[in-house]
Amino acid sequence: MQNCVINVKAVTSKRMMKIGGMLEGFITAQGRESEEDKSGFVFKHCVIQGDGKAYLGRAYRNYSRVVFYETTMSNVIVRKGWDAWEYSDQVYVIFILFFLYYMHLLHIYMANIF
Repeated sequence: MQNCVINVKAVTSKRMMKIGGMLEGFITAQGRESEEDKSGFVFKHCVIQGDGKAYLGRAYRNYSRVVFYETTMSNVIVRKGWDAWEYSDQVYVIFILFFLYYMHLLHIYMANIF
């Protein structure tokens, strides 16, 4: 996706309403069959906004690959960022995603200082 706007909507349940909370969603769910699989999701020059809360994504299978490149992210992103689900042994995928995510945040921070 390029130059897109992703709107994260607030979703709740009766149980969550009682405590004033909302459910967290997922923007992506990507998976590949093997390391050689060339597929993945790339979000370039996008904006993530809304009134809900969401993870950037979750693993759908092993070898998930998702990149958010020069994407503006508001506070709708859950602090953890990514949920590995039952594929938590795929640590390198999580590291790459967090590295790109935090490099983006650092870029925004530095731009606002200078």
